[in-house]
Amino acid sequence: MKILDIYPDSINERHIDEAVAALRRGEVIVYPTDTFYALGCDALNNRAIEKPQPLLPHTRHPDSENHSFTSPDCQR
Repeated sequence: MKILDIYPDSINERHIDEAVAALRRGEVIVYPTDTFYALGCDALNNRAIEKPQPLLPHTRHPDSENHSFTSPDCQR
């Protein structure tokens, strides 16, 4: 595990490139949001999507589990 400190007022492009490279390798990243931390992975990589599954809370009804995906371009 590697921790990259990224500050909005002083963005280190090398750290951004490292995070993007990790996503492209199918790794999972953890990043802060305004209320909590989130898990991120390449939504088009099935192996990457499976990696966070053991970390997620499971419901009584597996069919009711929700996952959110975001994309800057919804046509992808």
